[in-house]
Formats: sequence, structure tokens, C-alpha cells
Amino acid sequence: MSFDNTYKFLAIAPETEAQIRPLSLAQLKKLGEALLDFSALPDLSDWLRSHS
Repeated sequence: MSFDNTYKFLAIAPETEAQIRPLSLAQLKKLGEALLDFSALPDLSDWLRSHS
């Protein structure tokens, strides 16, 4: 069994980072779980929009 250690997203725009920084610990935990299901960067934007 091999492990592919590549990242889905190589860079996050400063605007997106600015949306993530103020999240509470509970929100960050939910985001961490949701990230496993994301397949593209717009998934992150959609999640942030619906959980802000």
C-alpha cells in the first residue's frame, strides 16, 4: 500500500485565507472534516460562503 502525499490545493488566495483566519475552533474542526470531501478549490469557497 502506498501513500500519495500530494496536495489538492497548492496555494490559497489571500482573500480566502482572510475568510479562514477568523473562524472559531469549532468551525475550523468542521472545515477540517469537510476538506476531506473537497475535490476543487471552489468547494472551499462554497463552504466558507455557507458557514460564514
